[in-house]
Amino acid sequence: MAIHEVGGWVDEVYTRSGAPVPRVTGATVVGRVTEQNSYRPIPGVAVELLGSAMRSVTGETGRYRIDDVPEGEYFVILGDEFLDSLGYVPPPIQVRVEGHYSFEIDVAVVPRDMVWSAVCPDPDQRDYSSGIVTGLVREAGTGMPVRRVRVGLAVGDSMAASVHEPAASIQTWQTVTNDAGYYRICGVPADVPLTATVSVEGRAPENTTVSVSAGGVIRLDFSFEPERR
Repeated sequence: MAIHEVGGWVDEVYTRSGAPVPRVTGATVVGRVTEQNSYRPIPGVAVELLGSAMRSVTGETGRYRIDDVPEGEYFVILGDEFLDSLGYVPPPIQVRVEGHYSFEIDVAVVPRDMVWSAVCPDPDQRDYSSGIVTGLVREAGTGMPVRRVRVGLAVGDSMAASVHEPAASIQTWQTVTNDAGYYRICGVPADVPLTATVSVEGRAPENTTVSVSAGGVIRLDFSFEPERR
């Protein structure tokens, strides 16, 4: 490695082959994402500096690294498919970076089983051998939520699955969308075909087939053409 100095300052650094070593143009934000209390690392979590395009994803040890961060104030936010689908958003962490320093931001999030218990309060629906189906029903084009409509799941003959007249020979689950158009069905059997049906008054029902893994969450959204007046 060679160093080129100008007036006592290091101007360039070169490798043995003569190639210049890239300059460090900003700070570095590093850290680890773990579960509270247990400190178990959580892999696959997206870590982003809000207000920028800079992001990273945690590895198997829960660690992440974002290089070349310009000086300024940022909010560190997390994105996790499981927690996001359940509506849990960890609070952002404010950080000010400056110079070429390294800033370590560790984040401890609420354990997944606690989030699961909060969104599925019925003890019979907290079995990790089952799953959760959740989603949003809205109008196509406008994106407006469609509230108070029935969403049904069925195991068995998909042609018999109806949110209005469920067949006695099949197992069904039903719920109603809230004011924001969201629904959630807990305790859904895993690894079997499920028929999801949404029926909005005055419009043809929509059906689709899904399957959820054990301890998993499926996000299933529906959209309907706005009602003609």
